[in-house]
Amino acid sequence: MTKTATLMKQDGNSPVLFWTTKLQCTRHDEGSVSLRVVENSAFGRITRTVATRSSSAAELVHAMMSISDWSDLQIDCGGIVDTICPRLAGLDGGMAEAIAHEAAAILDGAHRHRKAA
Repeated sequence: MTKTATLMKQDGNSPVLFWTTKLQCTRHDEGSVSLRVVENSAFGRITRTVATRSSSAAELVHAMMSISDWSDLQIDCGGIVDTICPRLAGLDGGMAEAIAHEAAAILDGAHRHRKAA
């Protein structure tokens, strides 16, 4: 059965507008995962697909991290491990574990690179 969950939510506002930005994840019947960012405001709803039917933890981590380039959601490897993966575990524990491992490996590599420099 296909299931969807909100992995992250950020509210924003300006003097004339209030909006909500969400990262939503859908786990499909065959085990793949899709990610999308949904922005709701008084002007309507905008949905942007970030990853479609992926089974690759590395692809999903990089897709999540790219969201910060164009949305209000600020996502880094630490946030993926600490915030997103526990919520994703409710949909797919195995994928959550694989994504946490991939994000932790990126963090570890960045940490080692800084130490060497």
